[in-house]
Amino acid sequence: MKSLWEPAVRAELLARAARLTPDHRPRWGRMTADQMVSHLVQTCRMGTGELPVRPVKLLTRHWPLNVLIAYFMPFPRNLPTVKPLLARPPEGMQRDLATLSACLESFARSTHRTDWPEHPALGRLSGQAWARLGYRHMDHHLRQFGV
Repeated sequence: MKSLWEPAVRAELLARAARLTPDHRPRWGRMTADQMVSHLVQTCRMGTGELPVRPVKLLTRHWPLNVLIAYFMPFPRNLPTVKPLLARPPEGMQRDLATLSACLESFARSTHRTDWPEHPALGRLSGQAWARLGYRHMDHHLRQFGV
């Protein structure tokens, strides 16, 4: 199972992201390519705890739904997201890709962490679940833009 703990997986995701240009159009949704990379930066920051995000009262915050979603269930297209994950304006594709790379490396250095932040929609998750969800989320958005 791929996760953000694996250096090769992070490298694969970043290589795919590096193929993006501002001209890429989404296969679904309304984000532009640069907005999507900025969104990935914000979600990575949320996963490291750098960006606190208020919880949303949903049944998905509870076991076993949160674990099923983090590890296995397909991501629906056009799913709404919490505003802080869309609030960061893009700073330019190359700069945002570098920021994303640094954030992923910061996440990867936290394998021994025990105080993981709560996910706004999925509640308490283990580091393993965060790493799996992070991979799946990035893969989802990269597929959204055909890379």
